[in-house]
Amino acid sequence: MTEEQERQKRVKNERVKQLAGIFDRLGTTIAAIALIGPSAGLIYDTGDFRSQMNGGWGITAGAWLIAIVAFHALANAILGEME
Repeated sequence: MTEEQERQKRVKNERVKQLAGIFDRLGTTIAAIALIGPSAGLIYDTGDFRSQMNGGWGITAGAWLIAIVAFHALANAILGEME
């Protein structure tokens, strides 16, 4: 492999890692905003949070959890494209 081909391979791998990192951070951000924040509100009952909750929170949390897992799985799949 020539030096130029080796450089192109390194550049491609870095771009793949950056793209995977974006999706991984997106999943982590969703976890913080959609699950950890409301969970803390339930635990500490900040701003009378519990009285404002309805029964659909568990379903919503489950949907967000699926999205989190999907983004992390997508990031892992993207990393599989590295050479």
